[in-house]
Amino acid sequence: YSEAADYVVALTYPSAYTLSCTGSIVKTQASGTLTTAYAAASNVRDFACTLTTGTQSAQESYEGVRIFSHALSQGSADRGAQLAKKALATLTPLIGEYPYETLTVAQVNMYYAGMEAPNLLMVQRELYLPGRELELELTIAHELIHQWFYGVVGNDEVNAPWLDEAITSYLSLVYFE
Repeated sequence: YSEAADYVVALTYPSAYTLSCTGSIVKTQASGTLTTAYAAASNVRDFACTLTTGTQSAQESYEGVRIFSHALSQGSADRGAQLAKKALATLTPLIGEYPYETLTVAQVNMYYAGMEAPNLLMVQRELYLPGRELELELTIAHELIHQWFYGVVGNDEVNAPWLDEAITSYLSLVYFE
């Protein structure tokens, strides 16, 4: 439904922030209190980014996919990266090869549990609290499935969101099975 495009984006932001975005950050330059990051993404439907302060980072990989996680504590960053890797390992054999080179999980302030953008899973910060581990895992798996269903198999997310949400919700249950 929505067309895919290639993006090359330069983002300048205060150096105290951590950038999470669609695609890969191919270069960064610091100048005084500002950082400029150059990001590139190929064949994606949208470009999104988040800026957060006070974050810790973790990295994992799965079959050549680089996984980045940014969260408010090191334990949360580690957990986000590990859950993303687990979800990739579970879902890839069921759905097909992950369509991108990178995957970033970002803990953010938001009303909803999560939101997807190509290569980027935005997860509500409260889901990292103790006692919400199952919700966190479900949200990461659900938003990851959107990388295929909306990301690869595009549909009208505004007027017919049930198309990608239905298959994504079903596959979220299959993930836990």
